Amino acid sequence: MSSIDRLNDKLKSIRFTPDQINGFLTAQNSATIKESKSFYQLLQRPELTMETLKTINNELQNLLSLFDPEVIEQVEINTTYESYIEKEKNLAEKVEHLENLWIKDDFDYTQLKALSTEAKGKMIKTKPRSIGQASRISGVTPADISVLMVYLGR
Repeated sequence: MSSIDRLNDKLKSIRFTPDQINGFLTAQNSATIKESKSFYQLLQRPELTMETLKTINNELQNLLSLFDPEVIEQVEINTTYESYIEKEKNLAEKVEHLENLWIKDDFDYTQLKALSTEAKGKMIKTKPRSIGQASRISGVTPADISVLMVYLGR
């Protein structure tokens, strides 16, 4: 993990100006840049790989030779999928948050006019204890959960 962190830090510190990199980017069928970008930022582009980027100059080749292939591969995977991983982490946090939003046992779902008839029926029958549980009921839509959350003041 420390090697991965070190390599990430190094890749974030190596920067390229448009004059240095745009010829290479054009040759790789990648969009050119208008301002300085780090090696790390360039690696986030799906059409660029560590293998192709390291051919830019000897400094990069020398840097990568200091790390195990497994570390390089992990950094490339993390960088390429960073935005997806971040979205999934945010989604997991939201789901966890919903699990902690409790619904009273005697809550009257019939009061919610904007709730779909199917959702009302299923929630009355199953009596979910949290919004997280309610969101997992078949037939209850994200719109139904939003209505429930607004009504509960969450």
